[in-house]
Amino acid sequence: MLKDLVGLDNGFVKIISFEGISKNVKSGKARRLWNAECRCSKVFCITTYQFTSKKPRSCGCYQQVRKGNVLHHDYHITHGLSRGYKHHPIIKMLKNIKSRCHGKTKLEKNKCYWGKGITLCDEWRYDAVKFVDWVLANGWKPGLCIDRIDTNKGYMPGNIQFITRSENASKVHKDNPKYNVGSNNHGAKINESDVKEIRQLSLQGLTNRKIAQIYNIKENVVYQIKYRKTWKHVE
Repeated sequence: MLKDLVGLDNGFVKIISFEGISKNVKSGKARRLWNAECRCSKVFCITTYQFTSKKPRSCGCYQQVRKGNVLHHDYHITHGLSRGYKHHPIIKMLKNIKSRCHGKTKLEKNKCYWGKGITLCDEWRYDAVKFVDWVLANGWKPGLCIDRIDTNKGYMPGNIQFITRSENASKVHKDNPKYNVGSNNHGAKINESDVKEIRQLSLQGLTNRKIAQIYNIKENVVYQIKYRKTWKHVE
């Protein structure tokens, strides 16, 4: 008499019902099919041999767990991440950090990360569960961005906070000279007072070349200041 597998659990999947009998396409032998429930709650079909040999450890998601693309099955259920997992904001956040800091392709747009030696700590890089645990326990809410308190240090516990997108944009402008305007830009050769004088000299009839020589700047810079294409905040 063939053994009834309903209700049995091999540590990876649980048999919930008998599906039927089918023939193997290659050998032509009959085989019993069962409906099995994966630990991620998905139901799929499995043979008696597959169940007893523990060959399919899941519906297919186990391979993704081994590759590090998803979290552990039980964790999916605990935090409600089993559905739409790859699109969850926390997972996107983690993948983006890995791409910026440890991506195989050193993209120019991410040079301010890998070029400065900014990394993701090993604890989070190799264990997504710990990263999600920490994020959920330290103030993250949907809509918030991850931010490094000290921009010279990497992503690690103690150097992370969660802020709004507008706060993040303001911080980028403040911390990155590339985005700063006026004399706050560390690359600026003149200040607000110089800009006012340049515009006054221009009204008095001095040429762009002469003004450029006085302030040791390019003629094009004088032109842009004169017509308020730059330094727009200076009246």
